[in-house]
Amino acid sequence: MSETPEEERELSELGKDGKLLSEEELRATLHGKGLSEEQREAMLLGWRRLAKSNSPAGWVARMGADPAFPSFHRDTGRWQRRHMVLKYLVQRLALGKKAMFIFKFIIAPAALLVALVAVRIYTYGNKVVDVKADAAIVLGAAVWGDEVSPVFRERINHALELYRTGKVGKIIFTGGQGNRNELTEAAAARHYAIKNGIPERDILIEESSHTTFENVVNAKHAADANGLKRVLIVSDPMHMRRAVTMARDVGLEAYPSPTPTTRYQGWRSQLVSLADETYHYIGYLAGKVFNYQLPVNE
Repeated sequence: MSETPEEERELSELGKDGKLLSEEELRATLHGKGLSEEQREAMLLGWRRLAKSNSPAGWVARMGADPAFPSFHRDTGRWQRRHMVLKYLVQRLALGKKAMFIFKFIIAPAALLVALVAVRIYTYGNKVVDVKADAAIVLGAAVWGDEVSPVFRERINHALELYRTGKVGKIIFTGGQGNRNELTEAAAARHYAIKNGIPERDILIEESSHTTFENVVNAKHAADANGLKRVLIVSDPMHMRRAVTMARDVGLEAYPSPTPTTRYQGWRSQLVSLADETYHYIGYLAGKVFNYQLPVNE
């Protein structure tokens, strides 16, 4: 019996250490079995067709090619072989059920929860509550030397606009020192605001915070010391959900006031920002559940 070149290349249905056997290796497995050449060719052709079928026999054939399938020796007894095959089947079935259970009841619900949280963060970033407040709390951001960074400048400018339009009577700048020999974030923001016409008497600062949670905690101390009750939280849109949640958790009557501009332009940068914020927000919520404040770096 002769094979076409295509058929000869397909004579590699058995597996060995995760690799397919060549035609020569397949023929070698049947050598010395007392079979004629035609019988060996017929068995090889039959195996090839069987292994490709979707029948139970085809499944068994492919199972035999699985490197994890137990190997038998001539002295392996019938019942021992059955036991080894049964053990293999149980392990395969158990792994399949376990994987399906983990996906259906752990991975899929967790992925859905994360997606819902991300959607809420994104939509909340566009939420603006039109209320008058006693003060605007500006969350700190980077300082470059003696100047505020572009991100921080946008937050400050938004707070200045709230003050000029009468939405707030005071501005609370937050943020400690990021690097040595630089102004604190709050001090740099105060200098910028005064330079742009805001009276110094209406500016409050706290200069010891380094995280969002510390921003709102220290800002609450400043607000309480000056009799300020209702506040607007000023930050980037993606940051709003977590910042307002934290502010309300520490006892502030807080409302969102996101900056109208953001450094995150384009879907890629927004997606990265959303993923990062979702991670930190879920971490904060998890910390609340277990009564533990997780470290938050931004």
